[in-house]
Amino acid sequence: MHEQVRELCTDCGPIDGIWFDHNFRQPSRIWRSKELVEMIRQLQPLAVINSSLGKDLRNNTALGDCFIYEQIDYERKLESLMLSVGY
Repeated sequence: MHEQVRELCTDCGPIDGIWFDHNFRQPSRIWRSKELVEMIRQLQPLAVINSSLGKDLRNNTALGDCFIYEQIDYERKLESLMLSVGY
């Protein structure tokens, strides 16, 4: 993943934000999250980074700029599905 993020940060011009949306089962050390954020900060210093950087960093801003509150509420999801209309 690091090389893909490096490519995005170097080949795509200015980036306003980087949003990680991955599996939270792995801790940040497996993702090498600290190294990843340092690379992004070096290449895209103005980019906002969310906190989806490992299960131990969920819901805090230890490395990212904003936290993403993740909580699965199945009753609420079901209610949302029942109230929505789709074609």
